[in-house]
Amino acid sequence: MSRRKSRERARDRHRRQLKQDRKRKDKKADQPNGGIGFFFTILCLIIMSWCNFFALGELIDNYALVQWGQFALAMFGGAWLAGTYINGKNSVALHELKHSILSGFVGNKAKGIIVKKKTGLFSYEYTQKTKHFNTFIALAPYWFPLFTILALGASLAAFWGEHQRICILVGLAFGADALLNIRDISPIQTDITTIRGGYNIGLLYIVLMNFVIISTLLAYVAHGSFGFAYIFDELYTFILYFAAHFRG
Repeated sequence: MSRRKSRERARDRHRRQLKQDRKRKDKKADQPNGGIGFFFTILCLIIMSWCNFFALGELIDNYALVQWGQFALAMFGGAWLAGTYINGKNSVALHELKHSILSGFVGNKAKGIIVKKKTGLFSYEYTQKTKHFNTFIALAPYWFPLFTILALGASLAAFWGEHQRICILVGLAFGADALLNIRDISPIQTDITTIRGGYNIGLLYIVLMNFVIISTLLAYVAHGSFGFAYIFDELYTFILYFAAHFRG
C-alpha cells in the first residue's frame, strides 16, 4: 500500500508540475517568438522553393509524369487512412510527439506530455544555447514528416533497388503526414500565432517548409537518386552564381 501511495503522490506531483507549465505557457502566449535565425531560415526556404520549382520543371518527362501520378494516388490513400484512423487523442499525441522529437533533437530535456481528446501540452526545459530553437519546435507539428521518414528508411532497407515500390510506400506515408499537418493549422493555434509577425509569418514558414519537402520528394520520385542529386545541384549552382555576382 505504501508503494502504491508513493506512486500516486509522484503522479500527482507530476500532474501539478504540468499544470504549472501550462499556466506559464498561457501567460507567455502573447509574447512574440522568433528571432533573426528564424527569419533567415524563411529566406533560405524561399530560395530553395524557387530553385526546386524550376528544377522540377526540367525533370519532367513521360516517366516522371507516370511516377508522379502513382505517387499522387498513394498520397490520397495515405490521407484517407490518416483521416479515418488518426483522430482524437491519437491525433493530439502525434502532434505533441513532433514537438518532443525536435526538442530532443536539439538537446532539450523533456518534462512531460499531456494528451487529451482535443488538446495537449508538451513541456520541456531549454538553455540559452537552445533557446533560439523554440520557434522551430513550436512549428514542428505542421511540417515534420514523421511517417515519411519512417517509411523511407524502412522501404529503402527492405526494397533497395525497387524504386516504384519505395515511391508507393513513401507516398502513402507522406499523404498521411500532409493531412495531419494541414489539419492542425488554425488561427487559434498559439504555436503559430505567437510567432513574431503573427499568424501569417508562421503560416508562410509552414507553407515554404512543406513545399521544399514535397518538391524534394517529387524529384526523387521522378528519377530516383539522379532526381534527388539534380535538385540539390541546382541549388548549389544558384548559390555559386549568387556568390560570384555578389563579389562582382
